[in-house]
Amino acid sequence: PTYNWIDITSIGYRIPKIAYYNYDFPTEPLDDGTAGPYVFRFNFPFFDSSYNACYVGVNGAISLIDTNLNINGYYDNIDIPGHPFRTIIAPFWNDLSIESHGDIYYYVNSRNDTAIFEWYQVGNFHSTSDTLTMKFRWTNSTIIKALKS
Repeated sequence: PTYNWIDITSIGYRIPKIAYYNYDFPTEPLDDGTAGPYVFRFNFPFFDSSYNACYVGVNGAISLIDTNLNINGYYDNIDIPGHPFRTIIAPFWNDLSIESHGDIYYYVNSRNDTAIFEWYQVGNFHSTSDTLTMKFRWTNSTIIKALKS
């Protein structure tokens, strides 16, 4: 499919920083935290099941059923797919942070057939001044990942 960049920062929902949690380190939800679930109002087929909601992780991943998108409270390199996640889609799995700047936005279009998550000006944990913007978009049958630095 043809891809066009849709900036959702003015039309989407900015996930409030208070919505993030980290089960292992409750004082650090904006570093390696997770938020959700977020409903996308259509069924999304993924392997042998269909889903209509997901969890979003600060570190650049989405899961359809895993409620904690970190490893023992931290970012770590992992084999994908594999333990500890059962359903992970990792458009940009990296040690990211939204503590000092950056936000994650969520949007579902009016036809209820496309959902978009945008990590907007998110910093790397080791160099928060080096920011990136990336997007994960899917329809009821297609996944698209985009990166804009």
